[in-house]
Formats: sequence, structure tokens, C-alpha cells
Amino acid sequence: MKNRQVGDLMAKASEYAVIEENKTLPEAAIFLKKSFEYYMEKNIYHDSILVCNKEGKLKGKVSAFDIIRVLEPNYSKVGDSDSMARFGVSHFGLSPDYVKSIVSRYELWDESLEIMVKNASFLKVEDFMYTPEEGGFVEEDSAFADAIHQIVMGHQTSVLVLNQGEITGVIRLGDIFREVCSCL
Repeated sequence: MKNRQVGDLMAKASEYAVIEENKTLPEAAIFLKKSFEYYMEKNIYHDSILVCNKEGKLKGKVSAFDIIRVLEPNYSKVGDSDSMARFGVSHFGLSPDYVKSIVSRYELWDESLEIMVKNASFLKVEDFMYTPEEGGFVEEDSAFADAIHQIVMGHQTSVLVLNQGEITGVIRLGDIFREVCSCL
């Protein structure tokens, strides 16, 4: 693992669909769905779309997880919701019964899906996108093992790749799995 670098295995940012951060949640969801369909036809699995500002500079990514999570505003009331989102509740040793009690206590997903979508439809991509500042990144010249640690410890399916503070790509669980399989 020592000789493999993240930059050698990542999917380049230029291979991703990109949406502007000022687009709405419905626009992002439709764009992400179309992106999934487009790339699946080509047997490419991108689990997210990249986000840029008005000037075209990449700022983060949005996945289906981010869109579903933002529909329920009460998640922000549950402990450190950013940590919960990144690591999952089992990472913190929370039992299924305890999770059920949290869901009940904070009335999570208590509204109909239609109402939740309507209530969140005004949100902009910048309100719920995942950014490098949230810790979900690895440097392009990092060892492959660093990407594995980020994905496994963070319970993520992909991590942003940076070079000198700029987003240059995404390392995905599938990229890691293919590399592992090539060694088997």
C-alpha cells in the first residue's frame, strides 16, 4: 500500500457532473438522478455530483445521502449531527432501540415525504453540500491507505481529493475495492 497514491486511483473532477451552489434542492435532486442514469449507462459509478460557485471553482459535492438527510431539519437537533452523518450511529455504540428513541423524541420523519420535500424545496445546494472543511477529504499525493482510513472510519462511499486546497477528484469505495481485488 505504501507505493500507491490517491491521485493514481481517483476519479478526476473533470469526469463528474457539476452543479452550481445556488441551485435549489429539487434542481440538485433531478440533476443527480440524471447524472446517475447517464453514468450507469456507461458502467461508471459516481455516487455524487460536484458543486461549484459562480466562477466555476469547485467547492464540494452532493450525494443522494445529503439530499435525503437535509429533508429532515430535526437531524440538526440530534447531538453533533455532522458527526452522526459522517460516522453513523453505530460508530458511537448506539443500539437500535436507542436510535428508535431518538427518532421518536425528535419526531424524525414525522411528516409525509411530500410535505418534507415541499418544506425543503427552497434550500440551495450550498446549504447542504459536503465541503472539504467538514473533514471528508484526502490529499492527492497521500498514500492510498489514507483514503481507505477516511472511507472506512468515516463510513463514507467517497471522499473529495485535494491538491493545494483545490478539489481535483474523488476517491470512491469502488476504486479502493477494485484495487484490492487486483491484488487478490
